[in-house]
Amino acid sequence: MALINFRLSGTDETTYSGVNGKSIGWFHLTDGELWLELGESTIYEYTRDSKTVLSDPLKHEFNDYFISRFVEDFSEIFQVISEPLPEFLHRAIETHKTLEDYELWASTFLECDYQEKKYIDTNYEILLTWIYRRSLPANHLIGGPTIWFFRIFDQIQIIWRADHKLPSGTHLWTYPFGEYKMNYDLFVKEVQDFSKRFFTEMNQLISTIDDDASKTFDLEAVLKQNLERQIMFDNDVLRLFTNGLMKKDWETIRRCYENRNV
Repeated sequence: MALINFRLSGTDETTYSGVNGKSIGWFHLTDGELWLELGESTIYEYTRDSKTVLSDPLKHEFNDYFISRFVEDFSEIFQVISEPLPEFLHRAIETHKTLEDYELWASTFLECDYQEKKYIDTNYEILLTWIYRRSLPANHLIGGPTIWFFRIFDQIQIIWRADHKLPSGTHLWTYPFGEYKMNYDLFVKEVQDFSKRFFTEMNQLISTIDDDASKTFDLEAVLKQNLERQIMFDNDVLRLFTNGLMKKDWETIRRCYENRNV
């Protein structure tokens, strides 16, 4: 099983014919399901209970939305992902619990520890910014998971939090918390493989649309847009190789973190 998996919905009339005869185009053709396989954990997979409680939004097994949204949001953090974290922060990202503990410490520090703030002056927000910038949220989903990507030398640590609960108290997602480590080069290859599979299937999907079904559908233009989107995404993937281009004042964070009360 690949790291990033998807299923396109297909070319039924509601997908591409639009409203009042107007063509929807490439973005809406990316409607489908998406999920990640991280070892034995599946991310973006709904629990069995969720399907019985929330019927309409959760009629599918996995994250049901426009896959283009994932492509755009994911590519935005590629360059930041490429920057390895300094060694002193490795213990903070060992598990989802250590990351949560760090966030709690940083938040408490910012609210209460005025004496220690001499280390950070007016730039105290950087204690948490390095986490936020490596996050892939899913605010477009009900109770959407957040996934973080942290590079550690030649590996990448992936941590997720998907702890949204239903009114019954049961979880919305099958794996509420977790972490998974893999080789960084393999991670990049998996992203490249996703690009190849997704844009190839999109090309095939677009090519199957019958012009008679939607006279306003510009087949040639959408095929061209698909190619342009693939080139754009593949160029973004290259930023995963830009190790060392990012500049960050890690020293401020180190002094605060290593001098914390433990």
